[in-house]
Amino acid sequence: MKAKACELFGFTLIELLVVIAIIAILASLLFPVLTQAKIKTQRVHCTNSLRQLGIGATAFAEDFDGNLPPVIRTSSSFTTYWLKINGIPVNLGLLHSFEYVTPPVAFFCISRGRTVGEALAYNVPNNLWESDQVRSSYPARLLEKDGIPMGGGPEEWKLNDYSQKVIYSDFVGVDGFQGGGITQMHILAPHSGQGYNRLFGDSSVRWTRPGPLTGRVGEFAPPPSRQIKYYEELDQLP
Repeated sequence: MKAKACELFGFTLIELLVVIAIIAILASLLFPVLTQAKIKTQRVHCTNSLRQLGIGATAFAEDFDGNLPPVIRTSSSFTTYWLKINGIPVNLGLLHSFEYVTPPVAFFCISRGRTVGEALAYNVPNNLWESDQVRSSYPARLLEKDGIPMGGGPEEWKLNDYSQKVIYSDFVGVDGFQGGGITQMHILAPHSGQGYNRLFGDSSVRWTRPGPLTGRVGEFAPPPSRQIKYYEELDQLP
């Protein structure tokens, strides 16, 4: 009966199966291409967000004697991502509070928003925008003085001293971290671990693949000395 039904439409059952097989093969070939295109689109969105933050940071420095927003962190070396602590704007949060950058989504990488369970995405359960504790997708560089990593801060820094160095990026330094108030979700590597966007002091934004150090992050918080090494590598990667 099935063969006769197919013949009524001008083709045989075998021909129908061949067409289905071809469609399946084409779909399997196209899926990776479409996935990569989606990943690239997310990467470009994060690049544009960092460019917007770079414009805001430069304007901030022009108004504050060349200073970038002071760097503050909490207990772990990678927590320079805070926008608000106890309701007080800090780090990049100062760009928002002083209205240099106003759209809340500019402080978040869309790649994180597309990852299930990501704690550094915009307006997710562990990171609600209206909360008193808000984290950005773009941590500030962990600063050092005379080779000694900064403590909790606030630590001041001049934009001109970092013209060829990374000031903010979507690199965090952990992958799979949970703790420190993050109870429902995790901090995961951005862009599925394929690389990082970096904002330099000269306002350029550059993409890079993970290096020997930055490609080996894990679920545990790195010590400050290790985090400093991460940023030194991010400065040098192509």
